[in-house]
Order: sequence, then C-alpha cells, then structure tokens
Amino acid sequence: MHGAPALEDGSEIAVVGGGPAGSFFSIFALKIARLISRQIRVTIYDPKVFTKEGPVGCNKCGGIISELLVQNLAVEGINLPDTVAQRGIDSYRLHTQYGSVSIATPSQEWTIATV
Repeated sequence: MHGAPALEDGSEIAVVGGGPAGSFFSIFALKIARLISRQIRVTIYDPKVFTKEGPVGCNKCGGIISELLVQNLAVEGINLPDTVAQRGIDSYRLHTQYGSVSIATPSQEWTIATV
C-alpha cells in the first residue's frame, strides 16, 4: 500500500486553469510549503490570452468569486485590489445553446465579485 504523496523540497505542482480556483489553490500551496519549510515550484497552465479581447481572452474576466471568499482571503493576508475584484454583483446570467439561466448569489447576504 502506498502512502500519501509527500511535499518535498523541489516538488513541482502543475495547476490546470488560472481562474479563481487555480490561482487561489496555487497561493495556498505556496503558503503551506513555506509553513513546512519546503521550496516548491507551481506552474499555472491556462489557454486564455489576457492581452486579447473576446472569447480567446475571456474578455479579461477571470471569473466570479463570492464576497465571502474575498473576505476570507483578506483574513489570510490576500487583499484583492480594486483592479482585480472589479465590482460586486447580486446575480449573473449564463447563456448556453440550450437556453439562459439567471444565477443569484449563494446567499442573499453576500455579493459576487467579478475578477
């Protein structure tokens, strides 16, 4: 039986997707590595081209995150500047080939931040 993978000095982590989940995972992986005195390398792979408008660049929008996550990140010392967390919204609309749907915030107490 194999044990759990160990995070050793020189470990390399590949993260697929540079949106909020991939970016925040990378930040926390590096933080945990520092806490246990490990030197690691994290590489984020993302097909978006943020220098271009339209679908290839996803209109420069990395995605959306809950306002609660923004606050929890602040507790961890990660403060998103206004240029990253661009605005708070109370819902968004998802359009697909099968139709559209409005998606409200997870809890009416919080807003969603676009990043």
